[in-house]
Amino acid sequence: MGKKAVISVIAAAIIILAASCLLYSKNDNFKSNSFAMNTFIDINITGKKTKETGNKILNLINKFDENNSMYIESSFVSGVNNSAGKSYVQVDKDTYDLIKRTYLLCEQSGGKFDVTIAPVVLAWNINGDNPHIPEIDENLLSLVNYKDILFNDENSSIMLKNPNQKIDLGGIAKGSVCDKIYEILKTEGVKEAAISVGGNVIAFGNKSYNVGIKHPRKQNGLIASVKLNNKIISTTGDYERYFEIDGKRYHHIIDPKSGQPYNSDFYCVTVIGQDGAFGDYMSTRLFMTPKDELLSMLESYDIIAVGKDNTVYASPNLEIELKDSSFKLYKG
Repeated sequence: MGKKAVISVIAAAIIILAASCLLYSKNDNFKSNSFAMNTFIDINITGKKTKETGNKILNLINKFDENNSMYIESSFVSGVNNSAGKSYVQVDKDTYDLIKRTYLLCEQSGGKFDVTIAPVVLAWNINGDNPHIPEIDENLLSLVNYKDILFNDENSSIMLKNPNQKIDLGGIAKGSVCDKIYEILKTEGVKEAAISVGGNVIAFGNKSYNVGIKHPRKQNGLIASVKLNNKIISTTGDYERYFEIDGKRYHHIIDPKSGQPYNSDFYCVTVIGQDGAFGDYMSTRLFMTPKDELLSMLESYDIIAVGKDNTVYASPNLEIELKDSSFKLYKG
């Protein structure tokens, strides 16, 4: 089938380039680089109790992953997946609320975003050691239907209607954990923080951060930068996880209708806001949205979309600067 080149994850789709001058000593800084939730985690905190706060955040991320990853056999999500078509499984309130909210977002998207995409994702094995082009048939696609998630509010239990159906929270999990991290930063008296959870970044503090949007085809290049503060930034792109065969790229953003990597008008889409879970969902949904439809939404959301026509489409209120002269800027 030809030579393969596999890149499982990138360090971050967006980078904090610079922050305001920090007024604390080294003892008041906390830095950490780790790997969790199948991605790289970078934490940089300045302020009071930074060590305690940093460790609290790391524990939160690990616990969130243990509860919500379909790749961890003991997780609540795996429990629901393993009991598909058989019985309800009681989960903790956070997982129940997250899956229920994800269900509503699937509904809002009209099925463009579908949390039951897991059987198709697993067939591609893009997150595994042997990514490959699978046979996608009607039987496999019939398993993808978020409407088959059944909820029991009385005891926070969930069931998948049919055998072999599975939930994958990968399209919203990182944004959701960023929401929880953001709450910790607020309650612990942190002065400033720059935290990356893969393609999701928190820019926390009263002064502006210069946030770089990575070039989708150059390993160390930047497309643009944008000034932000107190925001959660979510990016979905075709370069985050992918493999190549005979020069063709197969990325991890799967169209629920076809079971194939979505042929997007964009290399990547970034959504900026204060709701990380929604931003994570929305960046994926917009990646699977035609260009004309996305342009109509530039005034409704804070969006940066890097088009395959070498144009960076940005919401009009964003303070954005191009970093690559081969691209042009369009502000809607």
